[in-house]
Amino acid sequence: MKKKSVSSFLLGAACAVGACNAPAEGAAPPPRKIVALLDATQNFGTTRRSVNFYDVTDLTGTVFNQAPLFSAWTGYEDFSTLNFEDPDALTVNPINGTVYMTAFDSGTAGTIDAAGDTEGDYDLYRIDYQEILKDFLTNGRAVGTMYAPTTGPDGTVNPQHPQHAGTTVNLAGIVQKVGEIGRTQGGPFYDYALEFADPANLMLLDNQTGLDTDPDTVPNDHQLRFVSRTSTAPGGAVYSALDHTGGFNQQTAQSWRSDIGALVDMDNASGRSEPVDMAYVSRDGVKGVWVAESDGGGDDLSYFELNFTTKTAVKKEMQVGPSPYPTGFALDNDPVVNPASNDGVADWVQIDKNGNLLIGESGFFESPVPTEPKVISRAVLNYDAADTDANTQDEIVFGAWGTSANVAPTLDDDVAVTDGRFVTIDKGTGRVYFFDIDSGAAPNVVSDAYVFDLATGTLVYQELNAVNHFLERQGVSFFLRGDVNGDGVVNASDIDRLFAGVADPTLGGQVTSAIGREWYDLTGDALLTGVNGDADELVEEILGTAYGDANLDGMVSGADFALLQNRFGQAGGWADGDFNGNGTVNGADFALLQNNFGFNAMGPVSGPVSSAVPEPTTFGLTFLGGIPLFARRRRRNLASEKNA
Repeated sequence: MKKKSVSSFLLGAACAVGACNAPAEGAAPPPRKIVALLDATQNFGTTRRSVNFYDVTDLTGTVFNQAPLFSAWTGYEDFSTLNFEDPDALTVNPINGTVYMTAFDSGTAGTIDAAGDTEGDYDLYRIDYQEILKDFLTNGRAVGTMYAPTTGPDGTVNPQHPQHAGTTVNLAGIVQKVGEIGRTQGGPFYDYALEFADPANLMLLDNQTGLDTDPDTVPNDHQLRFVSRTSTAPGGAVYSALDHTGGFNQQTAQSWRSDIGALVDMDNASGRSEPVDMAYVSRDGVKGVWVAESDGGGDDLSYFELNFTTKTAVKKEMQVGPSPYPTGFALDNDPVVNPASNDGVADWVQIDKNGNLLIGESGFFESPVPTEPKVISRAVLNYDAADTDANTQDEIVFGAWGTSANVAPTLDDDVAVTDGRFVTIDKGTGRVYFFDIDSGAAPNVVSDAYVFDLATGTLVYQELNAVNHFLERQGVSFFLRGDVNGDGVVNASDIDRLFAGVADPTLGGQVTSAIGREWYDLTGDALLTGVNGDADELVEEILGTAYGDANLDGMVSGADFALLQNRFGQAGGWADGDFNGNGTVNGADFALLQNNFGFNAMGPVSGPVSSAVPEPTTFGLTFLGGIPLFARRRRRNLASEKNA
């Protein structure tokens, strides 16, 4: 009863001076949405061998047009011969935008070069999007700026991208070679897939054949590898000639290795699979990857459950057809109507925000008549259901199938149908970004861009001749920095999840404390902190608002105070008025709100607000037993990232 009278007193005092009626004007700009696009071009274009970051927050006007927000380049592999790295796949930490990229290191396989690194293998790079963004915003760089490290992998000082000579911005630490993750034995070195699990664990789909010499495994099939950080210091990861894993890594900041978790082995009829893509998902207490293989005539998908401790990947049973249940299913557009026909061609696989399957069928190689791309979905009800066929193995339970409308653009200057193999998904909106490589010879290999809304079945954006890149199927990724809980939007739930990580950086025992800090780190300092740290970055810079804005409408007003007083003295989250993340709404939270009262992300409010909230003694806080006040460390420029 006492709590109610206190909160009522506070609310009455605030309303008496007009705090409940602050004018509503505007809202903060939305957080920045980014598509990271790998330009694997070797000999043409202005961004060859670089990762390009495109701002897709506002899909109006010209979004791509061959000019990314900025680009990041690794530097020369060997400056003396002007030899580039050959990038082939990337993945992104979706919370902060850190990019991990694989690139083939040419040379004689197994030879140690002058720098102490292994040739003829795959190098792993880490690109710090946040540090690049900070420089871009702070220094007002021009759109299209090329970034590179201060030294290349071979120790070259101040590398300049050849198409940006004299204008490349060199920053220490923004692009680092962090590992050597496996050997090749000749043949093609593209078409790998890379998936982010956490900052110390990636998954690599080895899309080569005929390279395995392990007598205990079936040759000529593809491998699913664990790529793991073994040390935060330079040094040789454990090298295995048998598995082509590890590698010497003397000149880098970290050391990583790769271990074969399983052969893909999804097509027993032909003896080997032809995997085209994979997607990582963690749900129902299970971590794993979906792998799609494409061989025509009914492509298959399997789910590999992962154990990051033992480095093993095991195909999981699925409740498909009669028991005993299989460990894969054939892609069919409508198996309920006719399970023997309409076999689809899998070109990619992704996961929506709820962990359901999204499978791309580009139609590009369909015979006899190619078709426009579409997206086939399959609901997953449970990734770890109890065993029902009495063989002691837990099972996956599926829900309904679904098929999108054909993505048939009204604009297309290519003679062929749209190529739907190069895609990424905005999980928050359900929009799919398609990049269509037009026919032609270099330097005229340009790509059109299309954005298709799965929810409405409509094409919401299209742009011809958007990017002059040579695209890789595993080189397109969407991310929304600040989406801590992975639901595709940035809101109060993400602030609460960030504060939970501050309190428990092991993230519920899923990872080590160090990895937890890096996973959620939004300031690039390798620490995870709340007020005056990462929470400031999320609230003020990404969301563009201020402490005290409980409803995240871009203002700190009486509406926010009403939410706070309703839960005063009780447990709650940001949306309830807990602004310091300690799990309780109290006077410390009121102090944060009071300090920012009158804030409006879109500019000053109409009329005076300086006296809207009285001083603490006037407001009766002494009545609460002297609850301490948190003074803000400083007034910051609260302009959103969007207003770069």
